[in-house]
Amino acid sequence: RMLRLALKSQDPRSQCTRRYFSTTESFLQTIRRDGESFRRNLSNLSSTSDLLLQEPSVAMKMIQLLDKNEDPKNIASILSWMESKHILGNLFLYSSLLSKCGKIEDPKIALQIHSMMKRSAITPDNIMRTHLINLLGRSKCIPEAEEVFRMNGTNDIYTWTTMLTAYGRIGDLTSALRLFEELKRVHKPTIATWNSVLSAYVATGRSLEALQLLKKNTFIPNLTSWNVIVKGLANEGRVQETVTTLREMATSGIEPNDVTWGGLLDVCATSQNSHLLDALLQEINKAGPLNPKVFGYLIGTYARLNCIRPIIQLLTDASPNFLAEAHPSIWPQIFQTCRSPSDQSSPGDAHFVIDLLTRHPLKLNNITWNSIIQILGRDLNLAEKAIALMDVMESRQIQPDAITWFHAFSACESDLISTPVIDRLLDRYNQFRQKSNMDIDLKTCTLLMKIYAQRERLDIVRSLFHQIPKEKVDLRCYNQMLFALAQERGHFSEGWDLFQEAKRIGLCPNDFTYSAVIALCTINQIHSSLKTIDEEIKSLPESSLLQNGLVNAYGVSRDPESALRVFATISHKDSYSWGSLFTALGNSQDLAKLDEMVAKFFQLEKKDFVSWPSVLQHIAIINYGKCGNYQQAENLFREISSPSEDAWKAIFSAGRNHGDVAVIDDLVRQLKESSFQITPELYGTILLAYSHSGTLPQVEKIFEEMDRKDRNPFIYNTMIWGYGNFRQIDKALAAFNSLLDRFQPDGNTIMALLNAFNHSLKPDEALDLLQRMERDYHISPGHQHLGAVIDAFCRAGRLDAAEKLIEEKAHDDVIAWTSLMSGARLYGNINKATEIAERIRSLNPTDASHLLMLANVQGKLGQWEDQRLTFQQLSLKEIKRIPGRSWVFHNGNESDP
Repeated sequence: RMLRLALKSQDPRSQCTRRYFSTTESFLQTIRRDGESFRRNLSNLSSTSDLLLQEPSVAMKMIQLLDKNEDPKNIASILSWMESKHILGNLFLYSSLLSKCGKIEDPKIALQIHSMMKRSAITPDNIMRTHLINLLGRSKCIPEAEEVFRMNGTNDIYTWTTMLTAYGRIGDLTSALRLFEELKRVHKPTIATWNSVLSAYVATGRSLEALQLLKKNTFIPNLTSWNVIVKGLANEGRVQETVTTLREMATSGIEPNDVTWGGLLDVCATSQNSHLLDALLQEINKAGPLNPKVFGYLIGTYARLNCIRPIIQLLTDASPNFLAEAHPSIWPQIFQTCRSPSDQSSPGDAHFVIDLLTRHPLKLNNITWNSIIQILGRDLNLAEKAIALMDVMESRQIQPDAITWFHAFSACESDLISTPVIDRLLDRYNQFRQKSNMDIDLKTCTLLMKIYAQRERLDIVRSLFHQIPKEKVDLRCYNQMLFALAQERGHFSEGWDLFQEAKRIGLCPNDFTYSAVIALCTINQIHSSLKTIDEEIKSLPESSLLQNGLVNAYGVSRDPESALRVFATISHKDSYSWGSLFTALGNSQDLAKLDEMVAKFFQLEKKDFVSWPSVLQHIAIINYGKCGNYQQAENLFREISSPSEDAWKAIFSAGRNHGDVAVIDDLVRQLKESSFQITPELYGTILLAYSHSGTLPQVEKIFEEMDRKDRNPFIYNTMIWGYGNFRQIDKALAAFNSLLDRFQPDGNTIMALLNAFNHSLKPDEALDLLQRMERDYHISPGHQHLGAVIDAFCRAGRLDAAEKLIEEKAHDDVIAWTSLMSGARLYGNINKATEIAERIRSLNPTDASHLLMLANVQGKLGQWEDQRLTFQQLSLKEIKRIPGRSWVFHNGNESDP
């Protein structure tokens, strides 16, 4: 009535009412799809002051649109909305509301409805009273249930039975029996009443007494009576009595049904009672052929017991028609059991079930398919199978929904899924969205951004970010975009602007945000912005994640003083904190401070760390090598009684930095004498050590010693790098072609070949490879590839071509400009060097490496006064010069570096 009046009225307030009335039904009708949206809209309605929305008829409309077994959160939202509008309601409203409460067991909801009914001064009839007692009883609010039961009015048999059931639920047998005696003076007990009494006995663990009551022939038991008792006996672990009662039940003419077997099998799974399960299986087999429901109960029981072999046997014995009739919920349970670690399980179990699912046209709904894809996608070895199930769904004309796509893309997080597979799935997703006119799902889009960011596909991450409507973009989207930009250098300006934009629109950066920005500053060597972030973080609650990240960042930037300052502020220093500090000191070649901090670490209680940490020991070995103290690195290595692969890698890395071929030879000899199994990764470390020590024949010798099956892409990449460093371009190309014969090249392969072109002064060949790498090898060029080509032009003296490439593709990349500065230094181009120095200063005011290079050019040209002024600027910036090392061939002899 109120709605009709509002629609006819021209009053502005009624126009407002019309708007809310028109939206109320629409969002309530979509409640099944999005409960969160429903509750949010209710909250919006609560904030309006429209008087007509205080009418009970509006609440009644809401309640009528709810389901019989409604989500308790939605019921609670409606009650809160009614309270906010001071709507107490009438008899019809509460009658309808109670009928929607289904199986709710929430004391808060039950007590709130009871309180509102009391305030409304409603006198409920028997039906409403029964519903209210049922709700209060299920929620274990017994005093309130008793209050309703004792209200004025005559209770019918259903109300008495409901109150009796409420006592049984809490195991109050005394009150139940007392009420039962009262009931018999007023009504004749029905079979439902007797079953409530039996349930009260069972709830108190007195199933045998319930059985004796049943056998007294006081009433004629039905199937429910027997089911209550056999389940009670099973719950009490009385295996023999359970089996005997089942047989007595059959003798009395009542055969166990699906509910009987389902309840008993549930007890087996809950109590992990294998003896009861064995006994029940015998009884089930005696009862005749399995029906699909009992089959499903058996599958569920074995799944909960994590027993895959009986499940596989049941599936093997079942016919296709029988499987088609089984409940869809069994399949997610089966796959979950296949994935669970067990002595019985084998890798082939999941593949067997997938094959079964694919071969037979089973009637599975979206929910089941979504669950299966989700479960399989969590397993690295089954992720590809999970994605393939999308094709099975399509062949059976089952439309995927947003959840299906999300789970399918979640499977793509596995490293075993190739990027082209993900690309094809993304194309299908875009086609599906276009065909169904569906907006991109924010959760799915954020996941895709994460996946492509990890695979360094910035172009796709950027495209996904811009597809999200601005009003829906949240902090997660910005975080993933920042993370993608931090994967390779050259995107600092874009990343920094994005960070500032997020703050400007009111998003509060979290630890992930700051971690991504720290990585962005680090990879681009923007020290000034790193200092800015450091200052921001000081005002935030302490975060070891960010502090450790800063220590690591300052280490990469060769700023040990700042690294030590941040390290001192960390309250709980973990292995990562110490490892980052050791790396910072190693990068800065500060041997004295590294000695001091390693000694300080040894004085700590080792129990504070998960492992002495062998990881830290390995990091210390590597960084002693960086500092030129191989002896100390070797001493730490000797303390390890049984060196692991990581320990061997660490000492070879230290030997590589030491640059002494004799040291590498001695380590190889020790490794072979130890009978340690040399993995391809360890072989790669050895090859790198020899390569950096300037010994090409030894590199080739180790490569030839390797078994061909151990020569993986990493080994070939290492060989290409080694040949490139020795300017052996023909051998580098031969190694590249050998890799192509067996493997798909990756970004590191292309980088190794670009390095070979670079050292061989072949910039045009390097540029050609850069331009065709995506077309020929399906690898997107990164800034590291572009940087290698720029460096190749600089080495070859073609500075103008290098500068043109930078302006076109890397105008804000400090490292690219630094490469050009190195070229200007090499060829003594003072004008170019001065111009580039100013460009670098504008990009990174706190960086002073360009000043050092400028001073070198000035000295090379005899401009001593200009050099003196440049050195004065350097001293003001307190720059620490890190010595470099290199080797040359003596008399052109490769074996005499």
